[in-house]
This record gives sequence, structure tokens and C-alpha cells, in this order.
Amino acid sequence: MALTHPESDEIEVTVIGPGFGESVLIHLGDRKWITIDCCVDRNTKQNVPLAYLAEIGADVASDIKLVIASHWHDDHIKGLFDLLTAAKSARFCCSEALTSVEFCAYAVRHAKNITRRFSGGASEFLQVLRLLAERKNCPEFAGKDRRLWLLPKDTISHGVDCEVYTLAPSNGQFALFLTEISKILADPSHDRFRAQADNQNNLSVVCQILFGEESILLGADLENQRDVTLGWESILSSFGRPRQTSSFFKIPHHGSANAHNDRVWTDMLVSDVFSVVTPYDRLVHPLPTQTDRARINAFTPHAYITSDEANKNFRHDDKSVNAKLKDIGAVVQVSQIAPGRVTRRWKLGGRPSLSMSQMARPLNPPISV
Repeated sequence: MALTHPESDEIEVTVIGPGFGESVLIHLGDRKWITIDCCVDRNTKQNVPLAYLAEIGADVASDIKLVIASHWHDDHIKGLFDLLTAAKSARFCCSEALTSVEFCAYAVRHAKNITRRFSGGASEFLQVLRLLAERKNCPEFAGKDRRLWLLPKDTISHGVDCEVYTLAPSNGQFALFLTEISKILADPSHDRFRAQADNQNNLSVVCQILFGEESILLGADLENQRDVTLGWESILSSFGRPRQTSSFFKIPHHGSANAHNDRVWTDMLVSDVFSVVTPYDRLVHPLPTQTDRARINAFTPHAYITSDEANKNFRHDDKSVNAKLKDIGAVVQVSQIAPGRVTRRWKLGGRPSLSMSQMARPLNPPISV
């Protein structure tokens, strides 16, 4: 069954993660789209979020209203320049750290040292900044408890206020990043390596999007830190963040233990939260590990993975899985569009539908051979 564009009063969250790379697409209503990060199909070299939006009939040039770069790791930024080039009407948002003089000097130094083996997130980001300069557009900066966008309820078809917040990175993380990158700039030996600073994940832009009292939380790659001024502890200790608990959660950092915080699950999410994790398969032990999977499943019965090579023999027509999906009121439409994709659509107060590409599935499902 071919996928169509969501209806004007329908919300959609699509999480794409083929194994290396990640992107999240959110339909706020009335053909207003937000994209977070970008990735490229490793086989076809297609820009995956652009291909998906074209497939469902979105007008990329006018419908994408906001492009967010969560951070500059290669698996989150590859293809971002092409995405923003196509999204001619979009505003661009990133951490203020990524437009600092220090970061730009760092990126310029390493742009000329990119090799086939080591791709360049810093180089890609430089292209984005140059495009913004050509358009005479200033980036919008993500930060702690910052509202990027308000769509009043009388301007959108579903009839509730829609608000887009960033919860991270924190001011403490910004200051720490500048200190670290200044040290790297002072060390000529770094010229021989791909641009790499410590704790890049903690510059991640975490987003919370509100639809009236409903909420979704998109965790990027933010990690957990003991310091209450950094990482998830900074968000949890904040008095200024929205207090709605979220019914949709993009699990941070491919489900790894270093991004887990019990209080995120207990304080910021509903008890049966619909959760999606993207894999990272460029490790000897790919993420999420079996331990990660068990931990996630202990917090929610509704966890999904966008691509699961480890369970490639699983069939979507497995009766026990269909029973589980029926219990949560979801309808599955298997689709080949976009490798590694989980899409959830719903109308406020209505029954959700779930669409998955062939390699997506419930996390640790029963396997049918």
C-alpha cells in the first residue's frame, strides 16, 4: 500500500535509521514539517528524508519550515546541506556552539583533511553555514528551555496550540565545549585526524514538541552526566522546561547505556510511552546491545527499532506481534519506502496508525523463521 501525505489535522513522527545515520521528520499539521538531522542511504546514496517526503507528496521547497541539526556527528549530519538547499522556505536551528568563532576555525582546519575513510561532519556543517550566508539567513540557536516556535490553535487545523521547544544543550555544556575545542586548536597534531572533540553528544539539541497537552520528546544523542549542569541531569533539574509527559520518545544515542537516565522514563514520559530507537552498526557490538534492549523493554512494552539486522528473519505477519500492535490500537502497513523507518500518525484523541519499512520491527520481537 502506497503511503500518502498526512491529513491537515494529523500529526506524524517518522524516525529514520538504516544502521548508520538518523533523521526525524515531524508533521505539525497543515503541511508544516520539521526535520531533525539527516542521513544518506549507504547503497543508493539517496538523501533519505528528502526521498521519503517526495514519496508521500510533500513539497519540500515550501513545506519544510524548520531544519534542526542536533549536533555534528557524521551519522546525524550527512546530507544536511542538500536537505537545506532543497528546503528553500526553512529556518535553520542548531546549537550556538556550532556557529562560534572557535568551532568555525576548527571546521576550516579540518575541512581540507577529510579522507575517504573519515567523512567530515565539520566540513558538511561549513557548507550549511555558507548556504545560510548566501541566503542572508541567520541560524536560530537551540538552548536550555527555549521556545523556537508557537503555532496558535486558531491557525492550525487540529485546533490546539503547537509549541516547539529545545531543552538542551545547556549553557554549561556550551562553555565546556569552547574550552575543549580551544585546546584542540592549540594542538597541531589534530591536523592529521578527522575533526573530533570530546563530548560532542552532549551538544545535542533535545526537542520537546507540544500539541496542547500531548507531547513528544526527541532525545538526539544526549548522554547522561553526573554534573547537574550537563546532559540529561540539566534537563531534569530545570524549572523552566514544559511539564507535559510525552507519549512518543525517540530514545537517545541508539539506546546505549551512557544515554540512559531512569528519571527521564519516570518523570518525563507516560508509563506506556511509544518509543523508537535507531541502531548504530559500525561497532563490533552494534547498538543497541542485548543489555540495552532488555533495559528499554523493562520501561515500555511499546519499543521499536528502525532497522534490525540481528533479527532479519522476523516476519511482520507474526501473529503474536500483530496481537501486540492491536492492543495499542495501531495498524501496520509494511512499506519499502526509506530504509530503516518507523512512522506513527495520529489525530489528537484518535487511533494511531503505524507504518514500518521492511527491516523495522518491535524491539526484541518473537522471531519467526
